[in-house]
Amino acid sequence: MGEFDLIARYFNRPTRRAALGPGDDCALLAPAAGQQLAVSSDMLVEGRHFLSTVDPARLGHKALAVNLSDLAACGARPLACTLALEVFRGTLALDGERFERVRRAMERPEPRVALGLALRGVASAALDVSDGLLGDLSHLLRRSGVGATVEADAVPRSAELAAQPLEVQRLCTLSGGDDYELLFTAAPAARERVAAAARAAGVAAARIGRIEAEPGLRLVDAQQRPLERVWTSFDHFTA
Repeated sequence: MGEFDLIARYFNRPTRRAALGPGDDCALLAPAAGQQLAVSSDMLVEGRHFLSTVDPARLGHKALAVNLSDLAACGARPLACTLALEVFRGTLALDGERFERVRRAMERPEPRVALGLALRGVASAALDVSDGLLGDLSHLLRRSGVGATVEADAVPRSAELAAQPLEVQRLCTLSGGDDYELLFTAAPAARERVAAAARAAGVAAARIGRIEAEPGLRLVDAQQRPLERVWTSFDHFTA
């Protein structure tokens, strides 16, 4: 049983005191009339999300950043923090400056809180990419009862990744996790408002596909030719 199958079986139940229960990036509590409190607790696992030799300050940064990223996806303003942490042995082999670049990105992600706030009233749905774009997008589509077509090669990538073979690029951008960028939807008429929100937050935004009424997730290349979906996202229970 995968992570999200377990959640669906044992935790997907009607909410009582919460405004929004399991399934989204945050649960929404209603502590008082007219108030909502967004709560997220995202786990970090040694060997998956950080190295055993990580600097404690960097680990502290990431432990906070990955949860702020969930808040950003809900357009919530940070107030306080909780902490949950698991540890097991893991290894990673990269060399030289490539290793340092990957390590910096892994240990010091930048949660897009400013963008999440700027997208209030603009985005119709949003979540942060932590387990891989295709897997995270699939959750959003199932919850919304719609489908999507994604332009696989329109997904932004670093200069270092762009130098790799195309299949490696697609594997990393479509299945790779720990990005903590916001994936969101907005109406075509809101294109300028999206651009303005991105400018206000000081980040770039890219259109990578379209939402469609037909359920399912479809991939196309730059020439709109269908691609067979062979990529999967990270799952804590099957990795």
